[in-house]
Amino acid sequence: MDHFESLISIRVYDIIYMILSAFPHLSAPELYNRFDLETAITTKSVDTKVEIGGGYWLTITEKYFYQAHQLKMLYNYSLLNPDGSLLISYDNSHHHPGLPNFPHHKHYYPKRKYPPISFSGEFADALSDMRWIIERANE
Repeated sequence: MDHFESLISIRVYDIIYMILSAFPHLSAPELYNRFDLETAITTKSVDTKVEIGGGYWLTITEKYFYQAHQLKMLYNYSLLNPDGSLLISYDNSHHHPGLPNFPHHKHYYPKRKYPPISFSGEFADALSDMRWIIERANE
């Protein structure tokens, strides 16, 4: 395994750890089954969907590249309602250059009602937002 592949492996395990930390009620074995490490290394990407409770779904897409001996990525994380509609998404596409912390941003849905908002770019912060949204919806 080369350095790039080991960084991808570490990232996959970090993702799983962060999800389990944010949503401790999830089954670790079932969550691990959602991630195929060999495929992540071969395709240099993660693309999966995880039920996080109450019918809500988390989608995770990360495409990895290696730059200056570091793991870099393009990402999209989304929270879907039980009916499959989008609630919020996070990405680092370069289509909102005027936002602070460009290119990291989030969208609330429907997009036409809400402008994009700057975002830290940290997966753990997205999970924290998602957990807060779900908790408020279930009050």
